[in-house]
Amino acid sequence: MSGRWLVPALIGIVAASLSCGGSPEDERAALCEDLGNLGATVELIASPPVDATVGQVRGAIEKLDPTIEQAQDAEVVPDADAEGFRTDQEIALEALRGIGDDTSILEVAEGRLTPTDAVAARYRDLTVALGCPVADPLD
Repeated sequence: MSGRWLVPALIGIVAASLSCGGSPEDERAALCEDLGNLGATVELIASPPVDATVGQVRGAIEKLDPTIEQAQDAEVVPDADAEGFRTDQEIALEALRGIGDDTSILEVAEGRLTPTDAVAARYRDLTVALGCPVADPLD
């Protein structure tokens, strides 16, 4: 390839990458869709059924990873909100560390599930701040 084609090719690549970023509204809509899809997961985190296991709750908390990463990368989410969501998730996982996956969540609920409430509350606060049309998992 000769040098005279390199500059136009690079300009084309940069232009294409900038146009793929989407508008803030597109970014908000995509994040709201992901948050909405996690509604049942967050309900499980906030109010696990009596027959739930630690592994199920831990798995639900971990399932938030891709959406939290998306929030951290999103321009429409303040950094403090996204980082707070990640921190609350990490604290909730730490509260369940060392407990077997097959252990009934009722056996460990006393005092250990408060961090999971914080994860659910952070989810709710983020959906409200973004104006997402999703149900409140804490209701």
